[in-house]
Amino acid sequence: MNLSVYNILAHLISGFLVYLVGLYALELEPNYLDPFMATAVAYLIGYFVNSISAWVEFILNWTWSGRPSDQLLVGKGCGRIQFPEWKKILKLLQKELDNKKTSADDLFKVAMRKAKNGGRIPEMNGQYAFSRSVLIAILISVVFLGIPLYQNIGFWIISLILILASWYRAKERGFYYAKEVLSEALNKFEKN
Repeated sequence: MNLSVYNILAHLISGFLVYLVGLYALELEPNYLDPFMATAVAYLIGYFVNSISAWVEFILNWTWSGRPSDQLLVGKGCGRIQFPEWKKILKLLQKELDNKKTSADDLFKVAMRKAKNGGRIPEMNGQYAFSRSVLIAILISVVFLGIPLYQNIGFWIISLILILASWYRAKERGFYYAKEVLSEALNKFEKN
């Protein structure tokens, strides 16, 4: 098994957030476990937070008005993240499938095969997964902390700001990833 530093940190950061919030909610001391054990527990928690974030991706896509890839393929974007060559890549992808009635998801899968993880695709995919994982870790933390702090208006204001900021950042990262796949696929089409 080959674990990258980025992968380890992605699990540890979201895992430690939920771990520390769990200690607070259970009224346990931060030094409840020795540092090595705490790191192992945080990694496992982060692993499951990342799994949950993948399982609920369809809900996130719904809150974003659809998958970032689907939106880019019809000319929509997210703030400053646009794909101006969407008509060009759309025609090339449809030509590749010899069918104009295919779904945007099928077209994006063709673009992913054509791009072959070139350029910065793996990095962008990792950043998207990390942002999604942080969003879920924040949501889990707000649920755990909301029980003892339910009357604290400051907590709810800060929680709402953190949730909205991490939600929008995950959306941006999804668009960056989809744009990178489409850009790389377009480059490969143009080279052939």
